[in-house]
Amino acid sequence: MPYVASKIHRHYDLIVSAGDFELKIIKDSNLAKPLKLKLLPVTQAQFFNHLCSKIELSKILKKNQIVSPAFKIVNKYENIDSLAKELGYPVILKIDYSGGGAGVVKLNTPYDILNIPKHFKGEKLFLHKFIDGKLLDLSGFYQEGKLIHFSCSEFIETNRDPFGPSILRRFDKNIFSDKNIIQELSTIGIALGLNGFTNAGCVESKLDGKRYYFEVDVRPNDWINYPSYFGDDPALHIKNYFDKKGFFKPLKMTYKNQQDTYLFANPSRINFYELIINKYHWMSYSSFYSVAMHKFSLFVFNPIEKFKIFSVRYIKPYISIRHWKKLKKLALKFSF
Repeated sequence: MPYVASKIHRHYDLIVSAGDFELKIIKDSNLAKPLKLKLLPVTQAQFFNHLCSKIELSKILKKNQIVSPAFKIVNKYENIDSLAKELGYPVILKIDYSGGGAGVVKLNTPYDILNIPKHFKGEKLFLHKFIDGKLLDLSGFYQEGKLIHFSCSEFIETNRDPFGPSILRRFDKNIFSDKNIIQELSTIGIALGLNGFTNAGCVESKLDGKRYYFEVDVRPNDWINYPSYFGDDPALHIKNYFDKKGFFKPLKMTYKNQQDTYLFANPSRINFYELIINKYHWMSYSSFYSVAMHKFSLFVFNPIEKFKIFSVRYIKPYISIRHWKKLKKLALKFSF
């Protein structure tokens, strides 16, 4: 993949890696730094460190005084309890590189350490303080570290557990008048050297009302195009940037029902029965054709990735590290 990307990069103004897996392959490849900069969504090589690393991201957020949860790096698995007590229970335990909520566990008391999945052992781990509040996603697009477009959505329903992929979200268009959020996202863009799509996760605390940023994935997610359903099409902002070098400026809303918030479901994540009964009225902003094509593309073009996710969630927790490593070697052997 890095070889193919290196061949096509000169033909395009913008190349987007749509997943963490692709980002990590390019980041860890032996491609020259100038070429990596063409392919990775950051402005300078000094920003490679935070790509696919929650620990490095937390360090940068803290260094730049961006409000984020207090954290501790777990150098020894046996130290989890003592570190958690320093932060104060409840805490969130995370694998440094993971996705889809598969590497996240909430620890309410020391007894919860006994229920940590086995595959966490041997991984690079860290803890951060649990912040109780409203979970938000601030998806955006940056160029040269500057904000071009963003949207704000609240997690209403998630798949499997509170840390899994979101099924239902509420979008708030009034967020564009909040100068504090714009300032926060602008600061994040400069601190991380952002130069492409992002989705920043934060919790709006019930205690002090502040937004605590804990995640900034440098890629688009499944919700990237939903603002277009209420008249704020990200594509128009991106086009405006490449045509006129125009930075963030809210476009006039043109959606037929002018309201403050919009509730959307991701039809690719709801079950067949919910699709049939038009739960959440998903047919008003999507179609059977688009959902069918999405699911078909996952089946045809991404079976290995789907099997990998299934294995990590449902096989890895129940076998030893030694046997897991053997299975990984076997899988790699038959993948090439």
